[in-house]
Formats: sequence, structure tokens, C-alpha cells
Amino acid sequence: MTIPFRAHTVEHHSALFGYVHPYIISYDAALQDLLIWESSPDANPGYKGKLEGDFREPIEIHLLSSNRLITRHIYDHEGHGAQDLVLHELPSGKLLDKMRLGRFDAVDTGKACLLAISHSKLITWRNGGLESGNGVVDIFALNDDDVFSLIETLYPPVEALARVFVGLNGAFQGVLLHCEPRRIVELTSFTGFPVGAALTRWASIRSEACFRTFPFISRVTTDDQKWVSHFLAHVRTSVNGIVTAHFEHPCDIAEPKGTTTIRSIDVSSLDLRWTTTIAQRTNKLRYIPSHGVVLVIGTDLSSAAQEAPRVSDVSIIILDEPTGLIKATHLVPSLRDPCSGILKSDCGFEIDVMASRNELIILFGDGQWISIPLDQFVIDGFKKFVNRDGYLLTKLFPDSQFAVPKNSRQRRDRDRGRWGWVNKALVSRNQIILECSKRGFVIFH
Repeated sequence: MTIPFRAHTVEHHSALFGYVHPYIISYDAALQDLLIWESSPDANPGYKGKLEGDFREPIEIHLLSSNRLITRHIYDHEGHGAQDLVLHELPSGKLLDKMRLGRFDAVDTGKACLLAISHSKLITWRNGGLESGNGVVDIFALNDDDVFSLIETLYPPVEALARVFVGLNGAFQGVLLHCEPRRIVELTSFTGFPVGAALTRWASIRSEACFRTFPFISRVTTDDQKWVSHFLAHVRTSVNGIVTAHFEHPCDIAEPKGTTTIRSIDVSSLDLRWTTTIAQRTNKLRYIPSHGVVLVIGTDLSSAAQEAPRVSDVSIIILDEPTGLIKATHLVPSLRDPCSGILKSDCGFEIDVMASRNELIILFGDGQWISIPLDQFVIDGFKKFVNRDGYLLTKLFPDSQFAVPKNSRQRRDRDRGRWGWVNKALVSRNQIILECSKRGFVIFH
């Protein structure tokens, strides 16, 4: 029996920024405040206060431990872009420590970025100049006084060129796939033909560091186009198993019709287990251990969406995790009553797995939604969740002041299939959070 959802509404002008269980973080742009709300299944989220300090809107937030929050901020320092990592206590919001990473637009010594938060440790990269080769990775932990303390430095392989790239906003242009004592594995976000993916193992002992590349899978038959491979998503499937998605396409085409390559990699040995190609631009990978499959969610690039009636251009491909074989492909059905899209969504609507309920959640811009048990979806797809005309059997959103058009223009947009109120949607392990722009947010348990 499916447990019914309950909705709790918070009316507030701040914007939803992120969720770090059990806290919701919102940003008040007028006051430049980061606000803390504590979520509970039995009541409306409780306002706990704000983070100490004066900040511009942060670029990213991370939970370092159950009651320690890291925020990354960028600012102008003497005409250059610089960034700080700030540590706060939750739920009090007390400022504990600040680490100045320094300039991210530097071209030599001093350039730095945050790679990841892993196992309650802070992992950063810095360009140490020619003597350190390609820079080094520093790992920090909190000491007993809640101050960042350097505990380890990792080095790249001697033969590898610089593989860490820093974006215009100071963000790490790659992904940390794996972290263990004395070494990490990092994946480059962008490569050019003939390299389809590049991995670097950084280690405290340089002889244990190594570099590994995997070739393009797409057939590149002409020399007059430059082909590139972009990292899209990854998911862990076991202690050492990682599945990645890369989009391979010619870079000089405005809207490239490329191919996504899915790889299963052993991050301990850096060996390739299997490779599969799919006609999709992938947004998410979700591992379903109870069925031994990976759900690959993204924009369909085959002709199926144009040829089939009453379907969207979003597909969910089910891959067998041990082998990479495609078990099924399902196009998300269309709505009988269309609406506007969710602004901050890759697909125009939100689609994700809610792990605590073992359900697939699909949510649209006007609050229409559906929850599908994964046990049924893996076997039958959408077969039991469409009406006789093939439209998706969505539910109306629970009673909320946000879910009702407020004036004649909004009612007219609704009648024309262009109305919506969901600006952003986050599906976590145990709840859904919806933002209504400048009006508040809804927590959906």
C-alpha cells in the first residue's frame, strides 16, 4: 500500500537555494541573508535563523557533517575573481571558520578550487607553480576547535599534463569520482577526439598516481569537424563501481545531434567494465540496487518521439548494471492538460527517484504529479499509468494557495496550457521541495 503524500507550505519571499537533510537553505537577495529552515514530516518547516555574516548569494552548499555546513562564495578582490569557503554550525547558523581559496582567474601560482566534500573532508586543488608540476590536491579536516586543518597532500602522475580546469565562477570543471585514504580519482569534464574520457588518480605517493583515457565510441569519419566529449552524469553502483555518461558530438553545430556513451568503471583499478551507447542527451543516472539496473534519464535523440503519439521528448532507458545491456526504453507520456515548464529543470519538468519510497516521481510546472513504484516501472514502464488515450495519469497538487491561478491572466494561461507556478523542484531521498518564485515553497512528504 502506497503511503499518501502530505504538503506543507511556507510563504516567504526568499528563494530556495538547496537542501541538506534535514535543513532547507533559502536566500534573501534583498538582505543578502542565507536562511535556515528545518523540515519535518509532521509540520510546516520551522524557521531556525540565518547564517552569520554578510554574503552575496553562494555558488554552492555542502553538508560537511550532520551539523556543519560549507558554503562557497565568490567576490571581487582587487579586480580579480576570488572565492572563500565558509563553515557554519547548524541549526544555530554560527560562523565557525573561513578558508580563503584565493583567485580562480590566476594563470600561475595561487589558482585554486574546491573539488568536493567527501567523508567529512574538504578536498581542494591549487596550482603550486612549476615545482609542483600540475598543482596538488590538499585534503582538510576539522580539528577540535572547528578550524580547517591540512591532513594530506596528493600529487598527480609525473607523466600527466594538467587535468584540473577551473570555470569562470571558480567551480571545478570535472567530478571527483572516488575518495579513499591517500588517493582520489578525478574525471575531466571535457575532452576532444580521440579521447572520450580521462581519469586521473592523485596519490600521496607519486608512484601510485596514474592517468587513464578511454577512446571515443562515436564513429568520426570526417576530418573537417572537431568532435568533443562532455561529461554529463555519474552514479555509484558498488564500492568500486561507477557508471558515467558522456555526450559525444561535433562542436561546430549549434544544436548537436550526438550520442551519449555510458561507461562502467572500476575506480580502484581504473579498468573499464563495459560500454554502451544510447540515442539520448542524458541528465541523470540513478542506480536501483533491488533490480540491478541503472535508470538513464534525459532528452531522447532518436526518432521515436516524433513517430509516437502523445509522448514527450524525454526518455528513461533501463540498463542492466552488470553488463550494460539495454533492457527497455520508455518515453515519458504527454499530459492531457498541458502546462508551462519548470524554469530550473533540464527536461522542462522534474523526474527523479525518491529512494525512501522506492518510487519514480514526475512533477510538472502547474503541480501535476505522479509517483510510480519502481518495482512496477522496471517491469512495465508506463503501461499501467496512462489513460485509454495514452496520456499520463497525473494527480492534482494538494490544496495550496500556490496551485490556484490568482487573476484573469493566469486563468487564461491555464486554459491555454501555458500556466505554471513551480519555479524549481528538488527531489531528495525522503521529500520533494518546490519553489514558487518570490512567494515561498512547498515541502511534499
